[in-house]
Amino acid sequence: MSKPMIFDDRYKCVDILKKKEDYEYFKGIDLVTQQKIIVKIYNSSKYHEFLEKIKIEHELLKNTSNSNITSTLDYGEDDNQIYLIFPYIDHLSLAEHLKINKLSFEQVINLGLGIFSALQDI
Repeated sequence: MSKPMIFDDRYKCVDILKKKEDYEYFKGIDLVTQQKIIVKIYNSSKYHEFLEKIKIEHELLKNTSNSNITSTLDYGEDDNQIYLIFPYIDHLSLAEHLKINKLSFEQVINLGLGIFSALQDI
């Protein structure tokens, strides 16, 4: 990333975390609150395809109270790009954890229960 991307004069992308065909995840900072954030930017070539989906995703996630679901903080459009803002959670992803250790039977059960709990709240 040569020039830092800043959305809505507020959300600054700092480091790329993951790049997929349809979106990219960046670690970022909210320049107003100084809070660490995650910025999910959708492929601009599919702008019209994603716009309504992003609005629905944001509405579903912004008020979630389930600890197994990450809520969204904001979403928007800037320079023909659509983005979602999530709080930054400093921990290993499941994929990173599995590279280091296998899950115990109890951890697998707890993970499954957490997923079921999250699905019930959506």
